[in-house]
Amino acid sequence: MTPAPAPAPAPAPNGHTAQPATPTPNTTPPTQQPGQNDNTRPTATPASATRDNTPPGGVTDPTRAEQDALENSVPRDENGDPTRPPDPADGPWVQNINGSGPDTPGRNNNCVDTALSTVDTYAGNPTAAGARTPDPDTNGNPSDRGERGGRDRIENTLGARFSDLGNGRDAFNRLENTLRNSGHGSQAVIITQDTNGRAHAWNAVNHNGKITYIDAQTGRTSPNPLHSGNNGVFAIPLDANRQPITPGTGDRSRPDSDRSDRRAPGTDGNADRRAPEAPAGTDPGSDPNGSDTSDAKDATPKNGGQQPYTGPHDRGVSDTAQQGRDVTRDGPGSDTSRTLDSEGTHSREYGLEPDARQRELRSNQDVHRVELDRVHDNLDRWAGSGHLASVLQATAGASSHPDDPNRPRSFTRSQLTERLPGFGQLSRGEQQAVVASLARLSLSSHRQHGVGSNPEHIKEPYRQPGEPDPGPKTPDRNAKKATGSLGAKLHQKFGNNFVKQLIKDRAKEGDELSQKQAATARRHGPDFSDKNFAVLELQGPPPGDDVIYVVDSSVPANEAGVTPRHSEKHLLEWLKRADPDGTKYTPLGLYTEREPCGEGQGHAKCSDTLQDQQLGKIPINYSATYRTDPQGPIDRDAVTDQRDDQLESWSDRPVQEVRDELERRLREKYVPHSKKLPEKLNAVNNMSESQAREALATAITNEYKKIRDETRTHKEQAMVAEMTRHVDVLRRTWDKVLPQLI
Repeated sequence: MTPAPAPAPAPAPNGHTAQPATPTPNTTPPTQQPGQNDNTRPTATPASATRDNTPPGGVTDPTRAEQDALENSVPRDENGDPTRPPDPADGPWVQNINGSGPDTPGRNNNCVDTALSTVDTYAGNPTAAGARTPDPDTNGNPSDRGERGGRDRIENTLGARFSDLGNGRDAFNRLENTLRNSGHGSQAVIITQDTNGRAHAWNAVNHNGKITYIDAQTGRTSPNPLHSGNNGVFAIPLDANRQPITPGTGDRSRPDSDRSDRRAPGTDGNADRRAPEAPAGTDPGSDPNGSDTSDAKDATPKNGGQQPYTGPHDRGVSDTAQQGRDVTRDGPGSDTSRTLDSEGTHSREYGLEPDARQRELRSNQDVHRVELDRVHDNLDRWAGSGHLASVLQATAGASSHPDDPNRPRSFTRSQLTERLPGFGQLSRGEQQAVVASLARLSLSSHRQHGVGSNPEHIKEPYRQPGEPDPGPKTPDRNAKKATGSLGAKLHQKFGNNFVKQLIKDRAKEGDELSQKQAATARRHGPDFSDKNFAVLELQGPPPGDDVIYVVDSSVPANEAGVTPRHSEKHLLEWLKRADPDGTKYTPLGLYTEREPCGEGQGHAKCSDTLQDQQLGKIPINYSATYRTDPQGPIDRDAVTDQRDDQLESWSDRPVQEVRDELERRLREKYVPHSKKLPEKLNAVNNMSESQAREALATAITNEYKKIRDETRTHKEQAMVAEMTRHVDVLRRTWDKVLPQLI
């Protein structure tokens, strides 16, 4: 019998096309079974036909012995044919689907193949599961990750997308009702995830009206859910003919593109929430009653002590990571756009949905993540060829006279296309990321493209026309007095310190910079600080209609007399200052290194700022996640509680114990022969009781403030790491281009 063609791939995350899996040759689909009387329905695609053996992230084929063991264990009818459907309680067939079991390498993270093999086996075609390809790390340890594109493979094989049934027991009730309404032989593939974001695919079946949950990866069955649904229950229910049905009804589902609502009616899920993309396997913290017993805090995962989120596309439960892998798979030389599809309002990173303000932005405008591999590769190539140095040198200029053609200058989009080979082939989001990187790499580039300079020069960019000189108590006084970009001023401070250290390091190595070289290095001093850089792309007025870039950074809260500004607000304020009527410049798009923020600690409602009428509905591009992990404030509040406990415990101690504690802290802080130590100890001995208690309280408060400031969940650390990876690349680029600049 000739295998039927696989159904058209279901849409992958964010609407990009899923990669078809590699078929396994000599695979025979299940034949028509007794009682299957709907000959109009297409033959279902067997799991083995969509199994991709290619590492990394692939699945090996089962051995002949493993397939035979399964076939020999399924119950059979009087003719010797596999019973369709087999009773989960009849024989060890569930335990034999996953070969030698989850203790075997590659069989504790192969749940996608195991779940699909369960579907086939219950439909009357016994199919043993394969093991995950080893994909060893540098130490030879096999990967614990799930199959590459696992969710998409399940959807493509079964011909439907996962439906969001909601959370918890109610979600499982909806699934059970769907299967009961669909009758004997119906079944479903389920995806759930634990509190650490590790996702797992498993199954449920209706056998003569009895619902049984099956986890063939572990060989377990139960009338109750085997894993927690507290973090979402996603399912693809199938009828007795292995065809998709819509949750909540007994009808076969329409194709995904024809459905107006992918939710089960009456669920508390949402249509934009997607099933986790890379199910792997169970976590030891999940108990058999479906209540997740793993530590609710973002603790070290049970994976050999390794920290999660170690790679650029490892963002846990992410609705963009797979497309990021897809577009970068062929390397930076490919011509695939790195600006990903517009995100849904509930698009997740690290299992975290956008907050309310971030969701509102996504509901009104297109928000795209931009992969930076081609940006980084081009910057490195331009640094090696001299093209980057040429552009940066032009921003510094060779003359300060305003009429000299060699004066410092900015660049339009067309000019950068001419000066930087390949710039024109990048997507708009990538081009904007290049411009932001040029500003980080060189103070001169930042100045020429920053607030107050581009697209036109205004001497006092933070003061409105005709506004009087600010008085001593005027809010934002020092900004109003500024004669240039506040971001560039802070950039200069960082760059000067950076170059100062460079000069010292060179001198130690016997490679001193001349005064002229040092001055040039300062003009191109970098800014590798934690500030965020953003780019506003504008189209200028006729007759030129040039595409112009305005670049600037955030202004942190520790600047005296200056109102803090996130970079997006910084650019919008400048646009309103330079074009108050909104008639001169047309906004085309905005790029911000970090995702536009919402509300909460460290956020400034930039998602609201970007919906300003003057900006219009421009596309918003970003490269690094910036979201609130609700566990973070909990962990930091716990540190505050510890501080309070410490302060309380010392409040009624004898004063001599207080002095002893102060002395202990001083001896820890200073080396034994420090000249300052005797002086500090003497000061403690001369303190009054109230002074000693106040000094210790201050020391404890400062100690715990530092601990609190450094307390980050794994997800928060991973978000920081996204930016760190980018800045580290820019550091290497600056080191490479510096010799050409000086």
